[in-house]
Amino acid sequence: MATRNYVPRATGEGTIGTKEKKWKAGYFGEVHAENTYTKTEVDTLNAEQTDALNKSIDELKEDAKNVVGVMLAKEGLKSGIWLHINKAGRMIPRPDFDNLYPWNEIETVTFDEQIMVKIPKFYHKYENKCRWISKEPREGYHLHPAFIRNGEEKSCFYIGAYEAYNDNGVAGSAAGKTPWVSVGGMASAINSCTARNTNASDPDKRGWHLQTIYERAAISLLMLIEYATTDMQAEIGNGSQSTIVATGTSNAKWRGLSEWWGNVWEHTDGFKTDAEGKAQIFSNACDGTYVQTNVTVAAGWITDVSVAKGEAYDLADVFIPVTADAVEVNATYADYAWAAANSVLHQSDCFGHGTYCGPFSFGANYAATVSLTYLGLRLAKYADN
Repeated sequence: MATRNYVPRATGEGTIGTKEKKWKAGYFGEVHAENTYTKTEVDTLNAEQTDALNKSIDELKEDAKNVVGVMLAKEGLKSGIWLHINKAGRMIPRPDFDNLYPWNEIETVTFDEQIMVKIPKFYHKYENKCRWISKEPREGYHLHPAFIRNGEEKSCFYIGAYEAYNDNGVAGSAAGKTPWVSVGGMASAINSCTARNTNASDPDKRGWHLQTIYERAAISLLMLIEYATTDMQAEIGNGSQSTIVATGTSNAKWRGLSEWWGNVWEHTDGFKTDAEGKAQIFSNACDGTYVQTNVTVAAGWITDVSVAKGEAYDLADVFIPVTADAVEVNATYADYAWAAANSVLHQSDCFGHGTYCGPFSFGANYAATVSLTYLGLRLAKYADN
């Protein structure tokens, strides 16, 4: 005999069981709740929801491995207050950078007997005082120009593990050497690096060049994100000595790089100022052509850097000082900047300059022909692919 129907007097009335008194079990062929679902359909929906949830968790885990950034939470105080953030801009604990791309793929390599450090390519995004890098291309991100050569994408670039020494008139990179200074000006610095290109068919003997502003900026960006500060002297070592020291012997070391600041100034290609002190920079195709930015370089303790954009440049990819202060504690980027018209770029700063030195130090105050006893260079190399 069939069981009679239980029907409420009106829609929305009645329950089966209560919060305190529950039925032990229930077996139904169908459950009607606005829509009709069979048991099989309910099982399928549960499985789909579980799969979607697991997929979301997997995507979050993958993002954590492939995207990381920093946010400038407060300006000033010498180096600002920076926080690690995830892709969504939310604050996170300091990641394990030894197991995070690209830091975990930075390595020391040798080409043509020169000791170099490989920097793997990454994509960059700047927005509202936040900077992110990603292993993969994403909406709002672009390939950092350090990994572009003549408009072609490169898998990495190589930077001298040490400041260059004079290897019979050619720039070299090795430990325990006296840095090559009084090179003869920017053109001589460039030529001493490209002189290592002796065989276009040999991967070891092609692609050599003087370090560029984009390459130095890419490395400084990696340092900033890793340590969530611009004060690398406080985090790593002052690197500033009372005299020039042999390569590889100061405490300014980071992931295979030595004397990244505080030994000798280093010629840096790809930047100059015009007669009005406005910044000109390599186009982001990195084909050797300069573009005008109309950005005036500031001098003093660096309080802010430009994020101006143009048709062939994005200054958020580099760290060009646009505001500065006479008082060190008011800085946000920890280091000091010099600026003048008709000048080329020197970076790193040199011995004896104390806290002026650092990866964000910016010397755009000497003409291209200047040659100094404390001004050197650093070798770099483009990747073949």
